[in-house]
Amino acid sequence: GYTLIHEAVTFTTVPEVTGMEEADAIRVVERNGLNITVLRSQSEEAPIGQVFEQSPLSGDRVKRGQSVTLMVSQGSGKITVPDLLGLNEDQAVEALNAAGLEVGDIIIDLSEMAQGVVFSQMPNVGDVVDGDAVIDIYISGGVVVIPDLKGLPETEAKQRLLDLGLDVG
Repeated sequence: GYTLIHEAVTFTTVPEVTGMEEADAIRVVERNGLNITVLRSQSEEAPIGQVFEQSPLSGDRVKRGQSVTLMVSQGSGKITVPDLLGLNEDQAVEALNAAGLEVGDIIIDLSEMAQGVVFSQMPNVGDVVDGDAVIDIYISGGVVVIPDLKGLPETEAKQRLLDLGLDVG
């Protein structure tokens, strides 16, 4: 004889989780007796951590225990360059690291800003760049005030300029 084994297969409806935060979406899917696969990808529209795509689609009837794939946003991959002007070098590097950007060249040059602070950066404040962009920062070497050298002998005038750290030709 034959023995007939009948397993009851139960079905469920895939819930709508697109637009939810990842943790909330996982709870809703699991509550419906479904397994989860989470994939991460960049999205121009969805904020970081939000489900922006799912498969199977909501409303589909599937067997309990089937896996639902959730595509979770890692953000756009674009970063707005922070304002570094007036920060010292350590603060500027920290701000770039916090924004997920890499420090490029650090150039020390004369400017009217106080010595040791950022007076320029490239790309500029507010520019939107790729996450792997490199930001160059320009640090002020300070301002040099040239003394009045009129009437001084050449050797004394040259020495005063050298004392200021200037090259004399």
